[in-house]
Amino acid sequence: MEPEIERLERSHAFKTSPQLRRLLRFLIKVSAAGDLPDQYRIATEVFGRPKSFDPTADPIVRVEMRRLRARLASYYDAHPKAPFRIDIPERSYTAVITPNQGGSVPRIAVLPFRTESAAPDAPALSDGLADDVIYHLRPDSSLAVLARTSVFSLNAQGMTPQEIAHQVGADWLLRGTLREDQGHWRIETVLYHCPDDHNEGLIEFWHKHWTCTPSLIGTMGQRIGDAIRLSVIGEPSTGADATLARVPHSGAYLHYLQATRLFGRRDSDSVRQAIDLFEQAISEDAQFLRPRIGLLETMWVRGMWGFEMAPLEQRARQLAAECTAIDPDSADARSATALVSVCFEGGFSDSLRLLQTAVEAEPSNLWCCSLYIAALMAAGTREDALRMTRHALQLDPLSPVFRFRLAVLEDYCGFPSEAIDLFQDAIEADPDFSLNYYHQAMALTATGQHQGALSRLELAIEKFGGSPMMLAVKGHVLAKLGQDAAAEAILARLACLSSDGLVSPLLAAFVHTGRNDMEAAAKAVRESVAQGGYCLVPYLVISMMAPLRAWHGWQELSDLVHLSGFRCERGTSPLEG
Repeated sequence: MEPEIERLERSHAFKTSPQLRRLLRFLIKVSAAGDLPDQYRIATEVFGRPKSFDPTADPIVRVEMRRLRARLASYYDAHPKAPFRIDIPERSYTAVITPNQGGSVPRIAVLPFRTESAAPDAPALSDGLADDVIYHLRPDSSLAVLARTSVFSLNAQGMTPQEIAHQVGADWLLRGTLREDQGHWRIETVLYHCPDDHNEGLIEFWHKHWTCTPSLIGTMGQRIGDAIRLSVIGEPSTGADATLARVPHSGAYLHYLQATRLFGRRDSDSVRQAIDLFEQAISEDAQFLRPRIGLLETMWVRGMWGFEMAPLEQRARQLAAECTAIDPDSADARSATALVSVCFEGGFSDSLRLLQTAVEAEPSNLWCCSLYIAALMAAGTREDALRMTRHALQLDPLSPVFRFRLAVLEDYCGFPSEAIDLFQDAIEADPDFSLNYYHQAMALTATGQHQGALSRLELAIEKFGGSPMMLAVKGHVLAKLGQDAAAEAILARLACLSSDGLVSPLLAAFVHTGRNDMEAAAKAVRESVAQGGYCLVPYLVISMMAPLRAWHGWQELSDLVHLSGFRCERGTSPLEG
């Protein structure tokens, strides 16, 4: 707190009044010690009055106390984001220090922890500590927890903590260091307040040291998160002796962290390895919720890449049931149930309800937000989808995922040209996020730029390694370019995958529409329905199936692909207004 007190003393309200500065320092000191000073003590110790001081004859203490209260009020009016307030209640001489909300929900950024250990597990643990702090802060609606994607990305670019705080609009920022010492992990954390004036440096609020054995490293995110909550929003910390959330098995925790790092790369080999590590973490700790959420998210992403989810249905249902059994009230468990409902039951109304409650409970849970946006788009409620996308981008301004969502909304609403530029922004934010290349290719196709679409698809396939959805769109584009033999080869490949139950026959319809073979496209759609097929992201069908819709009638097509409740509404850009 000392740097902030010094900042207050340098402010316009106090810099010209050394007498008020002395009074404030005295009251802070004695209040911290639990003393209750009276007028006599203040007059003699602060203002130099003689021992014969008579408060009834000399009003200096009352006058200066009124001036101090007025100057403090003036200071906090000019500095609404000050990390704490110092108040002197009426008829009291005690300095009361409380966290300051500044009239809005404070925004906190957590930097990746630095590691000063050569241990092979140290990189996963250092990133995992930051993730754990975010995870334990996330359920509190009194905090806006900025996403790791943007914060970690800016840190990787070599920005200073002050520059990162300014870029993401953080009010608070946490830095940490992890080191190994004689069989223990030692963690150093610093919490900074970020002043309104970004030309000023960060203000160190506290500097804390923590020590734990390797088996308890999984509890440190909660301990650090509790200390932050106590400082920022004034809620009681659980404290070192209070009951913590259950300690995950150390091996399971490490496998979960390794899987999370791999999944973040979003390429096919890393995703497959992540699935195996998530499964290993689950097998090692039957009550560990987070690897189940990670595995479900991985399966969902594979569904977006065009792999049929049906072969994984039993496992997905099992995971959702286990999440509910472990923590039925958590946003993650509700989202898991909603995901299964969308994927296997077409239950958009139930899923939307579950996801809405999940997002309301944890507005900083960006996995829930992402699922909710996808479900809103699938249900055709584009205004709500846009609202949630903007909310997510406030917490994750550099996210290629939510920039991608905004671009898809443009394409979905019938503005492919605008979508092309937004996909390019998302590509520049993360050149390895292959879905952006793929969807930009779809938008290029919609505007007749088939050669440009083909080059984008080649990049997408190179980065991901052959997603069936990407192959299907490539077949559509090749057919549009008159490369029939190449399109036929992709059809043969999709037929093999379909016979193995890996992908839906629906994907073959994409290629057939590119070849202008509407009879074959309609047959593929009917086969998909007969096999109990579904489309996890049905708004994609609109773009690729436009020729079939024109040929066969939208109503019948919508019935065939089971898009119950889906509304194709176009003509208003999400960026308008």
